[in-house]
Amino acid sequence: MIMSQSDAITDNDLDFFLTVISMFCEYNHTMHYSDRVFADITDNPGRTKRIILKLAEEGYIKAVPRTNLPYRFTIDMTPKGTEFQKEGGYACKKRKDRNKDIRTSIKRFIRDLTAALLGALANHLFGLIE
Repeated sequence: MIMSQSDAITDNDLDFFLTVISMFCEYNHTMHYSDRVFADITDNPGRTKRIILKLAEEGYIKAVPRTNLPYRFTIDMTPKGTEFQKEGGYACKKRKDRNKDIRTSIKRFIRDLTAALLGALANHLFGLIE
């Protein structure tokens, strides 16, 4: 099944849900149920379920599905999730990855340029010896 553009999960969605879960868990020390946390925020429980499962899969939250209600999870933040969210979440991770890719590209360019210049210099020096 091909998801429509609106059903695709973006880093912004993951950041938003992680922030809401973090705030809810920080200020509410009772059991946290996903359908109560997100009832007024989203009208697509299937998409909410996929986002919660993705966050749980990556280890940022603990999500235990409830057997009696298909879209209800008992949710809680993990220490990894708390730290990740405080460091800026997915947007910060994406920015760091992009900066790392730029640095890697620049290093590769400088290495290739240095190799080309040294090769040309060696070729010139060997030409003078002959």
